[in-house]
Amino acid sequence: MAAQVDDKVMISVVEYAQLKSTTLSMGAPVSVIATAGPFEILSQVGPVAYRLTLSPNLSQLHNIFHIFRLKKYHLDPDHVMEPDQIELKDNLSIEVRPEQIVDQKVKQLRNKAILLIKMIWKDANFEEATREKEDKMRSKYPKLFT
Repeated sequence: MAAQVDDKVMISVVEYAQLKSTTLSMGAPVSVIATAGPFEILSQVGPVAYRLTLSPNLSQLHNIFHIFRLKKYHLDPDHVMEPDQIELKDNLSIEVRPEQIVDQKVKQLRNKAILLIKMIWKDANFEEATREKEDKMRSKYPKLFT
């Protein structure tokens, strides 16, 4: 990406859900690339780094980003801007939280039975359903079970 001063760019962020899916290995985080912005480029700091104008809700972040985190923003009149919709952590990650439980089943192993629940995980840019162990989800998110 060749960026110039005053160009608008999006920052790539990663949404992490510390969950265990049946399609993933045990305890592996699910990550989905999302974008935040657009932000204006103030200056080029080096051959691959840019200083950006960040919104006030991102003031805790350093305003210099490597080019691999940036994506050129193309003006779209239908694009609705909601800057406070995304809450970034200091490491540019977003925690995805469970929305609801939609199903449950018992998985029978050789020596024991495991109760699995199907969870819907939602965020502004992300929606996925996964099967999780009921006891772990009950201890981590008790409000979903009331």
